[in-house]
Amino acid sequence: MPGSIQSTILIVDDAPENLTVLGELLQPHYRVRAATSGEKALRIAAGAQRHRDNP
Repeated sequence: MPGSIQSTILIVDDAPENLTVLGELLQPHYRVRAATSGEKALRIAAGAQRHRDNP
């Protein structure tokens, strides 16, 4: 979709190989962020929210 904004998806798994597979499947359709723990995922999500609130 040239010129369109891709939605972002956050994937969380403690197995890096799963993140790789999922990322490769999802990247053609989404902007993919990945985390290997719930704690890291929350930090990524909080950072994304701050960025959206302060463009």
